[in-house]
Amino acid sequence: MECLNHPDVEAKWQCSSCHRSFCFNCVKMLGGRAARTAVCPVCSEKCEEIVKPEEAAMNREPTFWEKLPKIFAYPLQKDGPFILVAGAVFFAIAEFVISMSPLMGIVISVFITGYLCRYYLSVLSKSAQGKPAPPTWPDFDPQGFFSESVDAIGKFIAPAVLSYVPAVAYFILGPKQFDAVFTLLVALGCLYYPMALAAIAVFDDYSALNPIPVFRYMFRAPSHYFATSIIFMVLLFGNYLREVYLEIPVFGVGTLVSWLVLLYFWTMTMHLLGMFYYSNRHKLRWI
Repeated sequence: MECLNHPDVEAKWQCSSCHRSFCFNCVKMLGGRAARTAVCPVCSEKCEEIVKPEEAAMNREPTFWEKLPKIFAYPLQKDGPFILVAGAVFFAIAEFVISMSPLMGIVISVFITGYLCRYYLSVLSKSAQGKPAPPTWPDFDPQGFFSESVDAIGKFIAPAVLSYVPAVAYFILGPKQFDAVFTLLVALGCLYYPMALAAIAVFDDYSALNPIPVFRYMFRAPSHYFATSIIFMVLLFGNYLREVYLEIPVFGVGTLVSWLVLLYFWTMTMHLLGMFYYSNRHKLRWI
């Protein structure tokens, strides 16, 4: 496309009103350095930058559906394998120590749970920023470790409590049977939990658990979110199958493999939530 005033110069801007094309020297630039606007020299309307089809295709961000199959490879990106193996070795040793010292095991269990929750929230947060590879393990700060661990555990427990307490309360106080109302409450809880967990990780605030905006967010990208929530539950079920059926009768090996699979599944699951947010950040309008 050629400039209207300079036929031998390639046009860089096109008027959104009269559709005339101009080179960079022909348009008027208004506004400050951070937000400049190109204005048509003929009709004074806003001009849009001309992007070549091949450049647009090269710079186009993959859609949610294009990114979805890649979640399985996410835990293995860049330093991902080393992160998984190092974590599996560390937690396998910690589990062995717990089995040898039940009293000390309580303290170590809290340490493991808190540290894992911190890492999973970091995966979700980094994925929500569009980071393509897993983060490293969180730093260990002896002074703030306990408070950070309790906070991280709470950010997993609070959404779960809000998700399933209505169904549990109905079952206990109601007919004490799995009827249609109980099934509906469980289904709503399964829909609420992934979005609530993503919201509390992105906002880093417990007020993000308010059910009214959480359910409203779902319908800003309904097809993407319902697919995300279904896959989220399937991945958690896959981790449950690991606990039930994965048995390797070799000392140390079974525990190590079990932790590898657990870390892989949960890293992938947290990335799924972060990827959903990043792909729909303009629709969700979380500020």
